[in-house]
Amino acid sequence: MPSLEAVRKMSQSEKNKLSKADLIQALDAVLGQESQQFAMISEKLDAIYGELASMHKKYEDMSDKQKSLARENEFLRNAVLQQQKFLESIDAEKRASNVIILGVPEDAMQIDETTHETDDEKVAAIFSKIEQADIQPVSIVRLGKNAPSNPKKGRPIKIVLSSQNIRPQILGNSNKLKDSGDAFKKIYIKKDVHPHVRKEFRRLRDVEKKTRKNDQKTSTRMSVMSMSQGA
Repeated sequence: MPSLEAVRKMSQSEKNKLSKADLIQALDAVLGQESQQFAMISEKLDAIYGELASMHKKYEDMSDKQKSLARENEFLRNAVLQQQKFLESIDAEKRASNVIILGVPEDAMQIDETTHETDDEKVAAIFSKIEQADIQPVSIVRLGKNAPSNPKKGRPIKIVLSSQNIRPQILGNSNKLKDSGDAFKKIYIKKDVHPHVRKEFRRLRDVEKKTRKNDQKTSTRMSVMSMSQGA
């Protein structure tokens, strides 16, 4: 019996001379070869499907881990926020009986023909001007390690009061300093708040100033345009 390769190389006339048995055997050989190729393809597909299934499993595992990490991160974030709020409440409670005085010079102050050398004397004079002369602070301390190069631009003074109930009285009367003479015009009394809060207040004030400035520029520009059109 001729081989399959030999049958392929035969001319048409030679193929016509083949017996039925030869043709059946040649066809079986073709089918067998195709069957082997199909088996190889099927085996490769099974391997690919296996790799895809493995990759899918790994993806699901990674997705589960990511979800777990996201839940853990959310838990930790909430825990940190709660802790931060707790610490801020403690800090606010500690500062509730404090006030900060700004603008008090480091060098001596001449008030009503009296020279005040120490911060205790200066604070007493300030409290007197706002009609709170009977208040006796628990402590008076400058904030910051080093005195400024210009002694007229003093560091803030932190006043610790004996009670939280005293602070509203001081803050409520602090506007009296504006009418107490030149020595007090640049002195301000504020609440003692956390530095982060002061920073946010400062940012909001800057935004307000910038917005107001832009509004003024826009108003001026519109006025000029209106005048030009009228001319």
